[in-house]
Amino acid sequence: MTLSLLISTVLAIAAYLIKNEVLDPLRSFRGARWRAAVVLVAYENVLANTNMSTAEAKDDVRRLAAEIRAQYQQVPARRLLARMGVLPSERAVQTAVSQLIGLSNSNDGAENRQRMKEIRNKLNVT
Repeated sequence: MTLSLLISTVLAIAAYLIKNEVLDPLRSFRGARWRAAVVLVAYENVLANTNMSTAEAKDDVRRLAAEIRAQYQQVPARRLLARMGVLPSERAVQTAVSQLIGLSNSNDGAENRQRMKEIRNKLNVT
């Protein structure tokens, strides 16, 4: 009886830790990736045309860059998960974040279209 109680307690604690320390951060990062896809589609018309970017679009894109970076850093064993293909590599995420920041600073439509293409590629979103 005591052994089964101990085993069930250990399993419950392990399940709790896996959910809160691995799965929740992973789910949050995946959510941030898909928010990037939504923001890029929502603002594509103003970001892809020279001198049409709005302050709102730029602020949202910059905020998204910070969110993606923060959510990625919270995922434990991210290098292992990237090697397994569950996550993009750290280099891909850094490139995407850099491109998002560049996108928020740029008014050049052609350059922004190239940035958006690279962001989608690096984050593996359409």
